[in-house]
Amino acid sequence: MPPGLTEMKRILVQVSVTDSEFQSCRKWLKASVDNIVRYSQNPADVLIVYQTATGAVPKDDFLSHKNTSVYCTPEYSVSKARNRGICVAVERGYHYILFHDAYVFMTRSFIESIDKGIEQNKEILFGKAKWDENFTDYNHPSHVSLHFKKVKPNVLRDAFVWLYLFRVDLIEDLRFNEKIGPGKNNPIGAAEDVLFFYTLFSAKSPILYYCPNALVVHPPRPLDFSKHLSYAKAHGVLYRYLLGRKSCPYYVYLYFILHVLNTVYRIITLKPNALKIAEERFAGFIDLDNKRKLFLQSNNGNPP
Repeated sequence: MPPGLTEMKRILVQVSVTDSEFQSCRKWLKASVDNIVRYSQNPADVLIVYQTATGAVPKDDFLSHKNTSVYCTPEYSVSKARNRGICVAVERGYHYILFHDAYVFMTRSFIESIDKGIEQNKEILFGKAKWDENFTDYNHPSHVSLHFKKVKPNVLRDAFVWLYLFRVDLIEDLRFNEKIGPGKNNPIGAAEDVLFFYTLFSAKSPILYYCPNALVVHPPRPLDFSKHLSYAKAHGVLYRYLLGRKSCPYYVYLYFILHVLNTVYRIITLKPNALKIAEERFAGFIDLDNKRKLFLQSNNGNPP
């Protein structure tokens, strides 16, 4: 290797997308993936886990790109799709993996931070979420020198897995809980990211590096709080599970208090769906069906 050059590392970009999402998110997805492949100084391949009951994938130039492979599955599950990515990354010898959701855009500043983190052999790093419809406004090189800050893990504050770059050897024996997260017939429809991070940081204690200038753009949540409503019960169950753990981080208690205060505040200020969200959060926390036991079952991040 010539002096001054560092060895390039192979990146796997795992994309989770359903057939119903694909047409609406195609613009975002194509622009983001093209960004990664074009601007990363390290070779990046894309694995699209395409979830469809028909067994057919659209004829689309984006899906047949030379850097792209498509895995078609009838199972609608974000957790299963991500586990497929981990298995492929391990089997094919990738060094790093990104979990790319359908509606995110990874900017050039985020890609620059990835390259810098890989050069420094970081185990795990993450960027900053930007909530906006106009992702092109943020797609420019960083105007300042990128730097990383060592931060203490907070699985509730920094819970979006699409903000992270993972070194494969760090997570090769971990899996997302396939009974948890968005997907058809999943008993718990959210919180898979939090559980994955909780297990990772509890079991391995990696050093976490944050780059505040590395942006990943996501569309804003609906103003009627319908997204919050869809996650409300799962979040209630999650808090019940975490608070019952002997190894529960201290900050979970603080976030739970804020969670309760937020619920009350929305009711007092007559926010959309406030009462329904409160009912779902309370029902999840009471957990009469004992769904929190699902967090303890296989594939929750423990070695299979």
